Amino acid sequence: MTWLGSCWEKFCSDGPGMFFEWDSLGITEFSTSPGSVVTVVYDRLPDRIVISSGGGARGSESDGVIRLPEEAGLYDFRITARWEEGTVLEGFRARIVER
Repeated sequence: MTWLGSCWEKFCSDGPGMFFEWDSLGITEFSTSPGSVVTVVYDRLPDRIVISSGGGARGSESDGVIRLPEEAGLYDFRITARWEEGTVLEGFRARIVER
């Protein structure tokens, strides 16, 4: 995953945030099969995880498990993980390929 920004105990660290051009960050996608599952894991369980995508999957509260789309294509995912102490924004790209 790629770090996009964070605010922790009243201190914020600037990253590209949630609105940016993926290509400008040089993020390399990973290739996987349709319907694959990605699990987001942190050292400490967040109080809340919200996952959104510009490539077809809807943004929603999550337990950290993401079922990737069935249709081939390039998908961008944004993850907002929240704890009492702060928030972390991360993202990744997945290329769904027919096998």
